Amino acid sequence: MTTRGNSTSPYSPQRKPEPFIGQDLFPSYESIIGDLSDQEILKIFKKEKSYFVNDVVWLRASQIFRGVFKVFEDKIEPNDILQGGLGDCYLLAALASLAEKPERIKDLFLTQEPNKEGLYQVLVCNRGIWQVVTVDDYFPCDRRTKKPIFAKSNRNELWVLLLEKAWAKIHGSYGRISGGLALECLRDFTGAPTMYYTTADFRNEEEIWMSILDGEEKNFVMTCSTLSKKDLKEQSLVPGHAYSLLAAYVVWDRKSRSCVRIVMLRNPWGKKEWDKAWSEKSKSWSTEQRKLFKVEDKEDGIFFMPFEELLKHFRMIQICKVYDHYYYSSLESTCDHKQQTIFHLPLREAGNYFITINQESKRKHPRRDNYKYSTVRIALIKRTDDYFELIKEVQATDREVCIDADLEIEDYFVFVRIDWNEERNKEFSISSYGVSEVDIQETDLESLKKAKTVDESLSPQSADSEIEFDENCSKNQFSDSFDSSSSSQDNSDSNSSYYNSNSNYNNRNYDSDSSEDNENADLDSDFLGV
Repeated sequence: MTTRGNSTSPYSPQRKPEPFIGQDLFPSYESIIGDLSDQEILKIFKKEKSYFVNDVVWLRASQIFRGVFKVFEDKIEPNDILQGGLGDCYLLAALASLAEKPERIKDLFLTQEPNKEGLYQVLVCNRGIWQVVTVDDYFPCDRRTKKPIFAKSNRNELWVLLLEKAWAKIHGSYGRISGGLALECLRDFTGAPTMYYTTADFRNEEEIWMSILDGEEKNFVMTCSTLSKKDLKEQSLVPGHAYSLLAAYVVWDRKSRSCVRIVMLRNPWGKKEWDKAWSEKSKSWSTEQRKLFKVEDKEDGIFFMPFEELLKHFRMIQICKVYDHYYYSSLESTCDHKQQTIFHLPLREAGNYFITINQESKRKHPRRDNYKYSTVRIALIKRTDDYFELIKEVQATDREVCIDADLEIEDYFVFVRIDWNEERNKEFSISSYGVSEVDIQETDLESLKKAKTVDESLSPQSADSEIEFDENCSKNQFSDSFDSSSSSQDNSDSNSSYYNSNSNYNNRNYDSDSSEDNENADLDSDFLGV
């Protein structure tokens, strides 16, 4: 068992990111398609392999832009982003939502000025560890037009192209980042946990409405995903597509003489906007309302729609709980199949903390492997003067599995067991996201017992035995080791979930369309989802 390094968020006063060692995306068609089969290439890109071999050329930024170019040209704006011929709308919607607060994008860049070497360093929270990813300024372009074939900016700036390339690099190729959910990127570019609502299971629309209002008030990052129904095109919505969720309002409807709840969205394509009730062309808006909410009849991807239509046509709302003053701490570790691992978290400041176990992304494996995430079991324990108290427990099969709790200035311990699906899997990380940095240390049961006395009344085992995981238990597997009456159980509602809690990431559908050939996109979410 090994542990390595502690890292902090790019938003923390002190950060210690590790260098990312991975395959460079050198100027070659193989950096685009990776290990995709000819059938997968055609399905994902709507193009033959020969196109990338013969019709794509890698150009440097100085060859792409006319005149002076920068990493950021003046202010960072969501409308800077244009999607290309790659189905990564989920990534671009996440970046556009982050760009609502420009410093959240800017803080990801260690290199903020162009340089003649053409090398740029950006920060990505890869498998729960903040890492420095170095990318060059070569980008795949169409041989005829000399323009980038994937994401680009409206202006002479690099930040959009660089973040897309960094995201592709840590996963091995551009092909591997086609299809996904915005919550993946939101986690990896903020370190913050992301919760989501699925509208199909939602029974209380008031709760989701209040969550959106709360997210807007707290400057959380929000996105949403449409259903994969082709008839959405009649509503000027893109099936299986990710949008930024920007705001929510209550407005007065003159016709019905009642209040109406509306939401403000952005399409990362910069076009194709909702054109029904409360659209920019709608006569429902009064002159005063148009001025107040800055409603402009122009095609920029931004539009308004009734909240009830959002619930009808969108399948998922994702809310990233990013707090710019929170600290991120993490520690890498390894463990064998079903081996119990214990971590010590001494807290020096009371407040809210998200404790997460992070696995490697399934994107790093060939699609044909049908890689599955392993089941993770976590128990958060507080050590008091005389006994150990179970605070929370959770089991889930996700890339991240998270416990959210308001904690005191005490010593806490996290008990972890991972039921690895494959023998090659052994590495993971534990992270804390909260009001202060945490010096996470791996420990063992013997060290824990020497420090304090275990109250045997809280556990069916003696103080000399290992805390066991009952093979026959499901979500409450830790209850056999601790008296549940002394614990505060996970009380997440049944209609919403953290990206990493009470959910099965292996079975989710993904947003996977590209802006090219979008009118005839024949989406297959199960195939395109990585």
